[in-house]
Amino acid sequence: MRTSTENDSFFNVPLTKHHVSIGEQDLPFRYYEGTQFIAMYFADKNVVTQKLKGTGLEPVIIAGKAVAAIPIYEYIKSSANYYKEAAIAYLVNPIGKKPISSLLSLISPANNRIVGLYIEHLPVTTELANACGRELWGFPKFVTQIDSEIKGSNLKSAVYDPNGKDTIFTLKGKVGVGMPIPAMNLILYSNLNNDIYRTNINMRYGTTAAFPGSMRINIGESDHKMASDLRALNIDGKKPSMVLYADRFSSLLPMGVKQQIQ
Repeated sequence: MRTSTENDSFFNVPLTKHHVSIGEQDLPFRYYEGTQFIAMYFADKNVVTQKLKGTGLEPVIIAGKAVAAIPIYEYIKSSANYYKEAAIAYLVNPIGKKPISSLLSLISPANNRIVGLYIEHLPVTTELANACGRELWGFPKFVTQIDSEIKGSNLKSAVYDPNGKDTIFTLKGKVGVGMPIPAMNLILYSNLNNDIYRTNINMRYGTTAAFPGSMRINIGESDHKMASDLRALNIDGKKPSMVLYADRFSSLLPMGVKQQIQ
């Protein structure tokens, strides 16, 4: 696998220093080499609407359902060092800014896109990733053990309770038939200091969109809030509607921009 390096022109961007509790960090974060796997589920729109209460955001509704994403990332080489992360996230738009077509908004240029993702939980494997995510973006991170391995179209992953004993969830299996799609920038919404921030993550290299095959999520015995919120989605033991995966990607994570919401 050909890897990206610090000398790659994609990463030749101005850097600015930002202070967090563990020291100064240069942004944007540069992710030179990594893997990604995203399982997409339909969920009850009323359940997700309640989860988003107070965020200034509302769920995108497709065929009468909200959309939940369960991603697994491994950052093999980055300016934030090596780490892994997983998440529960929802397709959303700011309240009062619903696009004419959510599907068209998803594929529109990032600067014009309204639809993005809001993260409910974001476990990571390092204190650096945790501190930066919480303090600079308002991401709901916590530190725990994450096991993951992507080999071709096979995924084995597990996210553990910080108590060191219980499992929050596992996601594993072999995906079905898929097709390559071009790289698309990722829009994230988050809450920081009672404001809504929008972050445009510049992604490079495409992914494969595929049928779920034998892929299933199983929620563990943990009583962590992330496990409870997964149970509320009623997806335990179920296959996703679609998966997106790549054994190679690079990205740039800049600071978010505060939104003016009426």
